[in-house]
Formats: sequence, C-alpha cells, structure tokens
Amino acid sequence: MLDGWHDGDLVGSGTVIWRSRRATAAGEMSREEFLEAALDSAPSVGHCNTMGTASTMNAMAEALGMSLTGCAAIPAAYRERGQMAYRTGLRAVELVREESSPPTS
Repeated sequence: MLDGWHDGDLVGSGTVIWRSRRATAAGEMSREEFLEAALDSAPSVGHCNTMGTASTMNAMAEALGMSLTGCAAIPAAYRERGQMAYRTGLRAVELVREESSPPTS
C-alpha cells in the first residue's frame, strides 16, 4: 500500500490509527474524524504499509519461487504489480508444461 497524507504529514496506516485511537478514547476526536484519518492513511490497495507482516509473507513467497524475482517490492497500486502477477502465472504454466518439480533431497 502507498503511504498517505494526514494533517500535512506523510503517514503509514499504523501511525495514524494508533494516534487516532488514543485521541478518540480520550474524547479528543470524533468517530467521523477517526474514520477520515484512517482513510487518509491508507489511500491505495495493498497490504499494510506499517507493520510489515504481509510484506514479509510477500517476500517469502518470492524467495520460495512462488512469484518472480522483484515481485514483492512492487506496491499493489502500481500497474507493474498486475503485470508481474501475469508473468508469474505464465511462468507457472510453463513449469507445468516442462513437467518441472522441486529438487528432492
């Protein structure tokens, strides 16, 4: 996911959510303001742009050969992500036609 802008600051979703959750609990922010802040911090498709868990799993899929090299680094909002997904699918079909399989130990 791409980062967003909230109150003039470049932010990831976690930063704004944590800050806004505290402000809402303290009565300093309304529910509507909280939702606006949350939407500002997550402006695109894709996995969490803060914690990294989904990003790590994406990198693991690449390392395991389940996607092509470079796939994990492309933000979901970029058209190159869809193009890479398509090329990954083409390669998967080629591997089946080649009757390729992982090495056995």
